[in-house]
Amino acid sequence: MKVLVGFLVGVAIAYLTGLGLWFLDQKTRPPQETSSMAQSMIFQCDSCENCVEAWDDGNPYYIDWNRSLQGVPRSRCKVYAYHPEIPAQPIEGNDVPHLCLDCNHEFRVDSERPRETCTKCRNRNIIDTCRLEGRTCPKCRSGSFEGQPGAIS
Repeated sequence: MKVLVGFLVGVAIAYLTGLGLWFLDQKTRPPQETSSMAQSMIFQCDSCENCVEAWDDGNPYYIDWNRSLQGVPRSRCKVYAYHPEIPAQPIEGNDVPHLCLDCNHEFRVDSERPRETCTKCRNRNIIDTCRLEGRTCPKCRSGSFEGQPGAIS
């Protein structure tokens, strides 16, 4: 019982410390950083219809600690804080969209638990979707991606 109470107190202190740092960070940032807009890029293959949309801010998230303490897996405790909404808790990580250049599978890579292989084919030929410009299309294998600005939020 003492171990559980000690653990919960530690989690509460870590949460409150992180929350205080998040608020401090929001107050000390220059105005242009807090009001910046997220930009998407549309990468279209010049040889086939393959198209990938990438946002420059990824998928920032925080952990729902109530679910985590109930034993729910980390991936199901993530609460995404999409731009421009202000998150309820401090951001703890970012799920960055990636594309496998071998099998064309799109998946997310957690900044707090990085991976170097595709979740489908397990090959290492993966890339952040924001860096697709000029890369060979994994669908047709003859064209390459060309990027154009997309939506702004």
